[in-house]
Amino acid sequence: MENVKSESLSQKELQQESEILGKQFIQYSELLLLDVDSFFLFARILLDRIPLLLGPLQKNIVTKQDISKMADFREYLDWFEKNPKYVLDSAFYNRVISFRKWFYKKLRDPRNELIVHSRRGIIRNEIGFNGKVKFLRYDFKTIGEKKMWTMTESLELQNISDFFKKIIEFLEFLSKYFSEKLSGS
Repeated sequence: MENVKSESLSQKELQQESEILGKQFIQYSELLLLDVDSFFLFARILLDRIPLLLGPLQKNIVTKQDISKMADFREYLDWFEKNPKYVLDSAFYNRVISFRKWFYKKLRDPRNELIVHSRRGIIRNEIGFNGKVKFLRYDFKTIGEKKMWTMTESLELQNISDFFKKIIEFLEFLSKYFSEKLSGS
């Protein structure tokens, strides 16, 4: 784009620049979409480490029960949702429940629906010029006498950096919380 602004290009040169930019956009889009899928998968793997790491620290600080055997983040969050009477710290409980709502709505459910357990049709990803990723579901349908792929669902994801921020914010909360509790502050 800078070349286009700084030089007077002929129509042919402008067409060539446009073709190059179009090809680069497609290449970068495909790489970014792969990274988005990877992010959904690896974010869950990262979060699944939390119950394993924090399990031994929680009894008598956060919970009345030993929950150290949990190896799944969803199971960890659901335990808090189902067992508020065994939670010793209401502030911790409220933070976990708040994160649980976000986790299910923004991370787990879209990941399961679109990447891990796609139940029908095909999924196609695209990146809009606004930088947002869309997951599009296509199903094979008969329309009149023709069979064709028809888009049946579309989901636009929030900015990927917002996912990072939310996860990092939760991890920082856990780190600070347990650092203070274990140091006696």
